Amino acid sequence: MSTPGSSIRYFSSNFNPICNLPEVSTWSFIFDDKATNIADKKIYVDASTGESLTRSELQSIARSFAYVLTHTMDLKQGDTLLLIASNSLFFPAVVLATQAAAVICSPANALSTSSELVYQITDSGAKL
Repeated sequence: MSTPGSSIRYFSSNFNPICNLPEVSTWSFIFDDKATNIADKKIYVDASTGESLTRSELQSIARSFAYVLTHTMDLKQGDTLLLIASNSLFFPAVVLATQAAAVICSPANALSTSSELVYQITDSGAKL
């Protein structure tokens, strides 16, 4: 549903949720728990190559890239990153990095046309 007089639009489903989700960030939901025994278990596997990422590797990569976004690329909280990528094992790490850096991720299809990308860049206000 849209809030009247607001430029931000909120939507909600007419369906009841199938489960109650905790009121925490995605980062906290994935990483902030006491289950250290699962840190080295695979969380993502690339079916075509067999390469995988463990939960601790995912967290390390996401934190490192979040640092690069905010310190090397000089993105600030609320800035938008346009992410153009094909299927990759590292896609979730980049999305999590943007969340950790408080940067908005606007993912784009790697097969988008130039006019589609121009529209998305303009519409999202992407800085990078």
